[in-house]
Amino acid sequence: MPQPGEEVTETFLVPEGQDGQVELVAACREPPAGRAASAIRQILRRQRLTRRVVVTGNLNDAPDAEALADLRSANLAEQIQRGSTVAGPNRGGALIDDKFADLSPTIWTHRHRAKGVTTFALYDQIWTTPDLTVTAAHVMRRTQISGDGSDHDPAYVDLDLD
Repeated sequence: MPQPGEEVTETFLVPEGQDGQVELVAACREPPAGRAASAIRQILRRQRLTRRVVVTGNLNDAPDAEALADLRSANLAEQIQRGSTVAGPNRGGALIDDKFADLSPTIWTHRHRAKGVTTFALYDQIWTTPDLTVTAAHVMRRTQISGDGSDHDPAYVDLDLD
C-alpha cells in the first residue's frame, strides 16, 4: 500500500470474498519495468485463485521475463503470444490488413525506434487461468504507427465462457 508521500500510479478492482464485493488495490510508483509485476504480485498474494482469472494490460515486460514469473507460478498462461493479427482501421475508418507482419518473427503490440534500430515487444498481454477456454487471440494492427492515441496496438481474446 502507498506510504505517506508516495504517488499511486496503478489501481485495480479485485474481487474480495464469495459475496462478490470489490476492493481497490493500489500499487506504488516504481520504475516502469516491474511496476505492473509488483502490482500483480500484491494482488496474487491477496487472492486465492479458486475462480476464473484474467490479467490484462500493458505489463512493460515480455511474457517470459523474470518480472512476470509470479503469473507463471500462479498457473496463468499468456494468450496473445499464440495469436495472430487482424485488420485495423486507418484514419478514415477503413480496415487495412496487417502490412507489418514481416517486421518481426514473433507477434508484438509495441514498436520502438531509437538510434536507427527498431525493436518489437509484446508488452500488452492477456493471461488466463486454465479453466478459461480461449478460442482466439489477436492483435489489431493499427495502420497508422504514429499519431494515434497509443504507441501500442490493441490485443484481445475471445473466451468461451460456457
